[in-house]
Amino acid sequence: MAYQATTASDRFALFTAISSFAVANGWTQAYNVATNNGQLGLSKGTTFVAIGARSVTPAISRQMLHTGGTVNDVPLMAGLSTALNGATQAVWGGHTGAVASAVNSPLFVWMNDFEGPFTNVFLFSNATGDYIHVICQIGSRYSMLSFGLLDNAGLTTNRTSYLTGTWYEFWENNASPANAAFGPNQPGKTGSWSPSSTSNNLNIGHHFMFLGRGAASDGILDTNVHLRPGSGVVNGAIFTTNPTIWQGAKQLMAFNNIRNQTNSWSRYMQGGFFNSIPTTIGLPLMDLPVVSPQDYRPAMFFGAYPDVRSVWIEDLAPGQELDVNGNIWKVFPCKQKGNAENVLNAGAPGINTWGYGLAFRKIP
Repeated sequence: MAYQATTASDRFALFTAISSFAVANGWTQAYNVATNNGQLGLSKGTTFVAIGARSVTPAISRQMLHTGGTVNDVPLMAGLSTALNGATQAVWGGHTGAVASAVNSPLFVWMNDFEGPFTNVFLFSNATGDYIHVICQIGSRYSMLSFGLLDNAGLTTNRTSYLTGTWYEFWENNASPANAAFGPNQPGKTGSWSPSSTSNNLNIGHHFMFLGRGAASDGILDTNVHLRPGSGVVNGAIFTTNPTIWQGAKQLMAFNNIRNQTNSWSRYMQGGFFNSIPTTIGLPLMDLPVVSPQDYRPAMFFGAYPDVRSVWIEDLAPGQELDVNGNIWKVFPCKQKGNAENVLNAGAPGINTWGYGLAFRKIP
């Protein structure tokens, strides 16, 4: 069973759905508990993944400072490690080989908008269960996480474990939509990314799973990714600093909005870029390569995120399926599909990621 569509009432039910799907695809559940506000540990081979809600303030009431009211936001945190401490159901920072021990460290992978109830939960894997993609729907918003092994993309080295997820600050941080710092409807908007904060008044910073965020230089790195290279993958003579868990990856397939160029993204790239797959919609499905490290050089290609592609979905519906050479790809917006006018108009409030989308291969 490499694909499943289900529902979940809250994060606890979501963890159970993820765990059941993963176990059916060859993963081992270390724990799935309601303690510490909900914690899930899964492993397969040398991939060890811990996911959980914050042990303190699991839900945050985010203020909608322009449209009014509040939205209850549940952040999740996750981390790769070298082993899971299942005996104590430790939070993500308490496992062997974790990148940090502080429960709210920004070094972990952060995700948000997991309050539920989830009207749809889509779970993807392949025939050998190498990865798990999770897409959760609340109304017209989508939240995502993914973990497993990268696609070797033709390399003969061992495969690398990965973990990533979507952090998207969708609440309104200013009562005036025309304010320069206001941007919940601008997917390429740069700004501070402060996931450890419970503030309702942050600069909007969008962090997309796989894609990353626009920033002020070509060297922008998606810190919301963990990598654990397989044995022998990294040459110690070249990478003298070689952590067990690498953080961050260069965003070769990202938008860049430092000059408000919200349309300078993949829809303008040609079909030959990044091992692209031609489609009948006239827009390619583009590979998502993983290049790291984050804070030292040189950089290294580890592979590609498996069975997921970037695609421009302005003329597609969320959840729509594309038949491409006999393969079915299901498309979703990065957060919430909208229109170009509201992206380009700083005075228009709302959650809107326009046509920025991802396609996941649906394997029966």
